[in-house]
Amino acid sequence: MFTMETEDKSSIEQKKIQLIRIITQLEDAELLEAVENLLIPREEVWWQSISNTEKQAIDKGLEDAANGRLKSHNHVMEEIEKRSIK
Repeated sequence: MFTMETEDKSSIEQKKIQLIRIITQLEDAELLEAVENLLIPREEVWWQSISNTEKQAIDKGLEDAANGRLKSHNHVMEEIEKRSIK
């Protein structure tokens, strides 16, 4: 009997094969690199893709967290809501 699960697996396998065919025919190095970065995310690639300002903000946030300078999600959401009402 052909179940929904079998149909889903078959569909997924067909999509994989189709993607493999498409990828093997690509000649654009930049597009291949973009596909690779999408499929194989690397922390250093992500970190290199953000600005120095963003890196500094992340570092400051990590430092604040390490030193106990945190606000709860609910507190932040309340502050944002108050700002949007004004």
